[in-house]
Amino acid sequence: MKEGIHPEYVEALITCSSCNSEVHTHATVPNIRVDLCSNCHPFYTGKQRIVDTAGRVERFNQRRTAGEKAQRAATRKASAAAKNPRVPPPSRRLPSRRLRPEPRLQTAPAKAQTPAGCSPCFSVLLYVARLLIRRATLSFSGRCCVSFHEMIPMTSVISFAWMLLAVVALTMMVDDGAANAAADRPKTNDPKMPTKEPLPPPDYQMTEALTTEIVAGPMWAKTLPVYQVNPGEHGFAKGTFFREFEKHLPVLKEMGVGILWLMPIHPRGLKEPDDPREVKPPSPLAATHNSRSPYSVRDYYAIDAEWGTKDDFRRFVQRAHQLGLYVMLDWVPNHTSWGNDLLRAHPEFYARNEDGQIAFPPPWTDIAQLDFSKRAVWDYSRDVALHWMREFGVDGFRCDVAMRIPIAFWNWLRPQLDAVGPILMLAEANEPRHHPAFDMTYDWELPLAMWAIAAGEKPATAIDEVLLQQARDYPKGAIRLRFLDNHDWHHEANPGNYWDKYEKGLLKKIKGDTVLRRYGGGIEPFSVLCATLPGKPLLYNGQEMGRDKHAPPTAAESRRQSVVWNFYQRLYALYQQHPALYEGDFIKVPSGRDDKIYACVRRKGRGRLLVVLNLSPQRQSFRLRGDALRAHAGAYVEAFTGEKKTLGADEAMWLDAWGYRVYVAASAPANGSN
Repeated sequence: MKEGIHPEYVEALITCSSCNSEVHTHATVPNIRVDLCSNCHPFYTGKQRIVDTAGRVERFNQRRTAGEKAQRAATRKASAAAKNPRVPPPSRRLPSRRLRPEPRLQTAPAKAQTPAGCSPCFSVLLYVARLLIRRATLSFSGRCCVSFHEMIPMTSVISFAWMLLAVVALTMMVDDGAANAAADRPKTNDPKMPTKEPLPPPDYQMTEALTTEIVAGPMWAKTLPVYQVNPGEHGFAKGTFFREFEKHLPVLKEMGVGILWLMPIHPRGLKEPDDPREVKPPSPLAATHNSRSPYSVRDYYAIDAEWGTKDDFRRFVQRAHQLGLYVMLDWVPNHTSWGNDLLRAHPEFYARNEDGQIAFPPPWTDIAQLDFSKRAVWDYSRDVALHWMREFGVDGFRCDVAMRIPIAFWNWLRPQLDAVGPILMLAEANEPRHHPAFDMTYDWELPLAMWAIAAGEKPATAIDEVLLQQARDYPKGAIRLRFLDNHDWHHEANPGNYWDKYEKGLLKKIKGDTVLRRYGGGIEPFSVLCATLPGKPLLYNGQEMGRDKHAPPTAAESRRQSVVWNFYQRLYALYQQHPALYEGDFIKVPSGRDDKIYACVRRKGRGRLLVVLNLSPQRQSFRLRGDALRAHAGAYVEAFTGEKKTLGADEAMWLDAWGYRVYVAASAPANGSN
């Protein structure tokens, strides 16, 4: 016999009385039989330290009595004190430098030897199973093998019977325990339990948010899509924009546009490019003095000579109204250019930095920040808005960086504008707090989800997550502006920088050197999505000219030759003709392929539409089911092809890559009737 690694143990070579294998074991372990190996001993509960015939060492823990553990702990403490007598007693030791563990949810302690949620029957089965396994183990008379490929020979029929009974008992034990654990599981609405955001249900309905019968905004705006106009991209001769673009209004009306959002038309920057005057900014912080950005306003009451005159603009608005179009002006009340006369006439209107200098709103150094803590700034801004409503008949405002202006100002301003006439207010903001002062806010989340879906980084159910979050956060009637492109993104190679703080790393996987290329080949289905989800669709300046980045046409008739002209014309006619799309209920329809297929029902009164989109570059076969489809079974007409189809409660379909279908109920009323 030789000494082992612990002074209490001595290792010895024995022959197992059960399997006849020769192994090294500890010969002086109290209360433990030493004539059985570790594979055959009934009291082993874990790994042991065994030195086999090849001399390999494996670590294990051996059952010890409480007295042994206490004795060994005392021995270790005495040995440590003898080796290092300078270690202070526990009461005088310094606090540990280790970080405290994070607090965990406290739960009631489980009963001894009984898993949580178990019934008394479960405990009995557990005890019986242990006895059966032990009896079956002791009845083995074959040689126990360590390697997996060597099976234990069963020479006894009784041994096999005992093992079979053990398996049956264990199966009953697991089933009983699972059932009771599910019954005893804490409820998710318990305030003490951490709640996890549920996954979007396969079939849900939103009738109390986003779009309802109380849709925000004036009545004239409910049915109309928005078209953003960027005067600087049309290439007209200087001073002729309003006269030339007036010729485009009938074609835009024919395409289905209803609201024209004009980007700022005021004089810009420090001075005109051909102005010989030398104008020095009142602050050395203005790094870019003569910015030509339309959002660097030099005079709120004037019109930039590059676009035309006040009379030109007045005639433009009148012509739009004659055609049934409405004009929404881009308003920039948060800041001015460094050339604005307010800096000299009313320097007290501006915010100051710590050095007392006029500040700029970071990161834009080419503009000066107005101070909305001054009541005089409120009055001045209100007068500007009222001027354009009364003098030119403007129908609404898109308010630049509305989130940087106190919400109290907007709540104070809105009733004063409504007193002049029914007006539509769009905030460049993505926050619920801007409602109801504003009728409509930007939806910045949906484009990011669509990019990720097009790139295959997220399933189509990411749209559900966006809608459900907005339904929870936004008040009744709030309109979300849905779009694929806008002026902020159109010239950006990587517009995703806006969301890096929300989706770190995701946008790096989304390819496309222009915004529209980020949608892959899915421009049409994603455009259908923007027009059929709760909200209002936006088409950017020239987007109607193709599936990629395009400048707006100089000739109005060129739009009719576009490859997507018929698509947008039918899509926006659909939006205007069916109240279910702009103020109806929304119901998701499961397809069995919800990662690629997005399907929903829009309904209002007797009107109903079924929207089915393939948001993937592969052909998809699927089957639509659900209560929503069952409740609206009947005859339908496809809006883009005219195909007639009878839809039932269980409908098998297929769609080509990036395919789309919008089925309109044959009995659905249009033009606002129910």
